[in-house]
Amino acid sequence: MARRYLQDFDKGAHSVYLLYYHLVCVTKYRRKVINDDVAKSIMECLDYSCREAGGKLVEFNGEPDHVHALINMPPTVEMSKFIGQFKGRSSYNVRRDFSKQVNVGRDGVFWSPSYCLLTTGGAPIDVIKRYIQSQEGFAFERDFKE
Repeated sequence: MARRYLQDFDKGAHSVYLLYYHLVCVTKYRRKVINDDVAKSIMECLDYSCREAGGKLVEFNGEPDHVHALINMPPTVEMSKFIGQFKGRSSYNVRRDFSKQVNVGRDGVFWSPSYCLLTTGGAPIDVIKRYIQSQEGFAFERDFKE
Protein backbone atom coordinates (compact mmCIF):
# COMPACT_ATOMS: atom_id res chain seq x y z
CA MET A 1 0.00 0.00 0.00
CA ALA A 2 1.27 3.49 -0.85
CA ARG A 3 2.52 5.57 2.05
CA ARG A 4 0.57 8.80 2.70
CA TYR A 5 2.33 11.88 4.05
CA LEU A 6 -0.77 13.98 4.71
CA GLN A 7 -3.84 13.30 6.80
CA ASP A 8 -6.56 13.23 4.17
CA PHE A 9 -7.01 13.40 0.46
CA ASP A 10 -8.89 16.32 -1.06
CA LYS A 11 -12.29 15.56 -2.50
CA GLY A 12 -14.28 17.00 -5.37
CA ALA A 13 -17.80 16.22 -6.49
CA HIS A 14 -16.61 13.19 -8.46
CA SER A 15 -12.95 12.85 -7.51
CA VAL A 16 -10.44 12.23 -4.78
CA TYR A 17 -7.03 13.81 -5.27
CA LEU A 18 -3.83 14.96 -3.65
CA LEU A 19 -2.11 17.53 -5.88
CA TYR A 20 0.73 19.64 -4.52
CA TYR A 21 2.95 21.85 -6.65
CA HIS A 22 6.27 23.54 -5.92
CA LEU A 23 6.22 26.86 -7.80
CA VAL A 24 9.31 29.03 -8.33
CA CYS A 25 9.00 32.49 -9.90
CA VAL A 26 12.00 34.71 -10.62
CA THR A 27 12.19 38.44 -11.18
CA LYS A 28 13.02 39.83 -14.62
CA TYR A 29 16.80 39.72 -15.16
CA ARG A 30 17.02 38.20 -11.65
CA ARG A 31 16.87 41.72 -10.19
CA LYS A 32 17.24 41.60 -6.40
CA VAL A 33 14.14 43.69 -5.67
CA ILE A 34 12.08 41.49 -3.34
CA ASN A 35 12.29 42.72 0.24
CA ASP A 36 10.08 41.76 3.19
CA ASP A 37 7.26 44.16 2.27
CA VAL A 38 7.23 43.13 -1.40
CA ALA A 39 7.37 39.44 -0.46
CA LYS A 40 4.45 39.84 1.91
CA SER A 41 2.42 41.49 -0.87
CA ILE A 42 3.32 38.67 -3.29
CA MET A 43 2.42 36.04 -0.68
CA GLU A 44 -0.95 37.66 0.03
CA CYS A 45 -1.68 37.84 -3.70
CA LEU A 46 -0.76 34.17 -4.17
CA ASP A 47 -2.84 33.16 -1.15
CA TYR A 48 -5.82 35.06 -2.58
CA SER A 49 -5.30 33.54 -6.05
CA CYS A 50 -5.09 30.02 -4.59
CA ARG A 51 -8.28 30.43 -2.54
CA GLU A 52 -10.07 31.95 -5.54
CA ALA A 53 -9.16 28.87 -7.59
CA GLY A 54 -10.28 26.48 -4.85
CA GLY A 55 -6.78 25.64 -3.64
CA LYS A 56 -4.56 26.76 -0.81
CA LEU A 57 -1.11 28.17 -0.22
CA VAL A 58 0.78 25.78 2.06
CA GLU A 59 4.24 27.39 2.30
CA PHE A 60 5.94 30.50 0.94
CA ASN A 61 9.48 31.89 1.09
CA GLY A 62 12.27 33.00 -1.19
CA GLU A 63 15.17 35.35 -1.71
CA PRO A 64 15.55 38.86 -3.18
CA ASP A 65 15.37 37.61 -6.78
CA HIS A 66 12.87 34.74 -6.57
CA VAL A 67 10.07 33.15 -4.53
CA HIS A 68 9.18 29.54 -3.73
CA ALA A 69 5.66 28.37 -2.93
CA LEU A 70 4.08 25.05 -2.11
CA ILE A 71 0.49 25.09 -3.28
CA ASN A 72 -2.37 22.60 -3.22
CA MET A 73 -4.77 22.78 -6.16
CA PRO A 74 -7.79 20.84 -7.40
CA PRO A 75 -7.37 18.98 -10.71
CA THR A 76 -9.75 21.40 -12.45
CA VAL A 77 -7.21 24.26 -12.33
CA GLU A 78 -5.15 24.80 -15.48
CA MET A 79 -1.84 25.66 -13.83
CA SER A 80 -0.30 27.65 -16.69
CA LYS A 81 -3.30 30.01 -16.72
CA PHE A 82 -3.34 30.18 -12.92
CA ILE A 83 0.35 31.14 -12.81
CA GLY A 84 -0.08 33.74 -15.56
CA GLN A 85 -2.97 35.35 -13.70
CA PHE A 86 -1.08 35.30 -10.39
CA LYS A 87 2.06 36.82 -11.94
CA GLY A 88 0.03 39.53 -13.68
CA ARG A 89 -1.93 40.40 -10.56
CA SER A 90 1.10 40.39 -8.25
CA SER A 91 3.19 42.40 -10.72
CA TYR A 92 0.46 45.02 -10.91
CA ASN A 93 0.23 45.20 -7.10
CA VAL A 94 4.00 45.49 -6.65
CA ARG A 95 4.33 48.22 -9.27
CA ARG A 96 1.33 50.07 -7.77
CA ASP A 97 2.33 49.80 -4.11
CA PHE A 98 6.13 49.76 -4.23
CA SER A 99 7.10 51.83 -7.27
CA LYS A 100 9.47 53.94 -5.16
CA GLN A 101 11.19 50.88 -3.63
CA VAL A 102 11.23 48.50 -6.59
CA ASN A 103 12.94 49.55 -9.80
CA VAL A 104 11.37 47.33 -12.44
CA GLY A 105 13.29 48.95 -15.27
CA ARG A 106 12.07 50.81 -18.32
CA ASP A 107 9.94 47.93 -19.55
CA GLY A 108 7.89 47.97 -16.32
CA VAL A 109 8.03 44.18 -16.06
CA PHE A 110 8.45 42.63 -12.60
CA TRP A 111 8.50 38.85 -13.26
CA SER A 112 10.49 36.87 -15.78
CA PRO A 113 8.10 35.24 -18.26
CA SER A 114 9.37 31.81 -17.21
CA TYR A 115 8.63 29.79 -14.08
CA CYS A 116 9.40 26.41 -12.59
CA LEU A 117 6.49 24.18 -11.58
CA LEU A 118 7.18 20.79 -10.02
CA THR A 119 4.78 18.17 -8.84
CA THR A 120 5.73 16.91 -5.41
CA GLY A 121 5.05 13.20 -5.86
CA GLY A 122 8.70 12.24 -5.51
CA ALA A 123 9.29 13.68 -2.05
CA PRO A 124 7.30 13.85 1.16
CA ILE A 125 5.48 17.16 1.61
CA ASP A 126 7.36 17.80 4.88
CA VAL A 127 10.72 17.61 3.07
CA ILE A 128 9.59 20.19 0.50
CA LYS A 129 8.16 22.44 3.23
CA ARG A 130 11.50 22.33 5.09
CA TYR A 131 13.39 23.12 1.86
CA ILE A 132 11.21 26.19 1.21
CA GLN A 133 11.54 27.25 4.86
CA SER A 134 15.35 26.96 4.58
CA GLN A 135 15.54 29.67 1.92
CA GLU A 136 17.20 32.92 3.02
CA GLY A 137 13.71 34.02 3.91
CA PHE A 138 11.73 37.10 4.60
CA ALA A 139 11.09 38.56 8.03
CA PHE A 140 7.33 38.58 8.23
CA GLU A 141 4.72 36.30 9.72
CA ARG A 142 3.50 33.50 7.47
CA ASP A 143 0.23 32.06 8.74
CA PHE A 144 -1.50 29.75 6.28
CA LYS A 145 -5.11 28.84 6.87
CA GLU A 146 -6.03 25.15 6.83
